[in-house]
Amino acid sequence: MLPTTKSCEVIMPAGQGGCCREPFRRRRFCTKHQQEYVQWTKKYKDASRIVLKMERTALLSFSEARGDCALPDVEAQITRMQAYFQAIRAEIEGREQHHGRFFRKIDHGHDQYLKVLRSKELTCTVLLSILFDKRHQINLAAARARDMLVVRQISRSALLPASRSKSHDFDAVPNAVVWVPII
Repeated sequence: MLPTTKSCEVIMPAGQGGCCREPFRRRRFCTKHQQEYVQWTKKYKDASRIVLKMERTALLSFSEARGDCALPDVEAQITRMQAYFQAIRAEIEGREQHHGRFFRKIDHGHDQYLKVLRSKELTCTVLLSILFDKRHQINLAAARARDMLVVRQISRSALLPASRSKSHDFDAVPNAVVWVPII
């Protein structure tokens, strides 16, 4: 009986035949796919480090997201949360692509970690929704305040006597006060 030769275990995209090269030094993949494995692993591990770093510096609680703050602060929070969301998304996609390419069976620990990442992604989505709503409310309040100022200015100018109109010659009246609209 001839010894069976083992072939590279990489999972090829649908419609393509498998890699027929022999694995390199008792590994699961040929030299080409071993290099690819290392590169893809590094890529999702780098994404994972970014997520962990952002969790230590940029994570926002629900109470902080709902708290009072100015528009520039809300914009900064939105920017940070969007970056965090993108980092989580990159890690999830990297892990899924890596696992789909190099493993036939899904590892339980890997699957559990993906569930944790998806939970973080969902939390991030909810926080972003809260922040977007908060930004909208701040912008509405600012617009209402501007509208109220305009209405007050119009009301004041309509109530002014004719002697205070802009066409009146104030030089002829001693101690005349010029009305200036508030902008």
